[in-house]
Formats: sequence, structure tokens, C-alpha cells
Amino acid sequence: YVASELAQRTDRSVLIRLLLHDNQLNPAVKGDLFEAFFFNEIKKGLSMTCRDSTKAVHLDACLVQNFDGLQI
Repeated sequence: YVASELAQRTDRSVLIRLLLHDNQLNPAVKGDLFEAFFFNEIKKGLSMTCRDSTKAVHLDACLVQNFDGLQI
């Protein structure tokens, strides 16, 4: 929930800058930032290349719905 909220409220360039910032962030925090970046990108469509491949995989844009436990 937090990562998807962060993705909605934060500009893409800010998320990239936070991910690439060379500091000693807690690995869990880096994972949360990556998740926020992913959700931000998947709303527009995403192309990615896995480490073991040179072939790009394209994921079409899709709706990202936030789960809010308070609205159950």
C-alpha cells in the first residue's frame, strides 16, 4: 500500500534519483522504492530486459488499484 501511494504522489524522476542514490539504504527501503517505481511505470507501459537476456520484454499499461484496508 505504501509503495503504490508513494508511486502515485511522487514524480518518476524523484523515484529514479532515490533508487540510484549511492548511499547505505536499508535493503528493505530499496525494495520499497523499487516497488514504487515499478507501479509508477506499469501504469504507462514498461519495457525491461532481464540480466541473462538481451531480449526486451514489453508489458502493456494496466490499471493499478490500491488496496486500502480501511475501506473494507
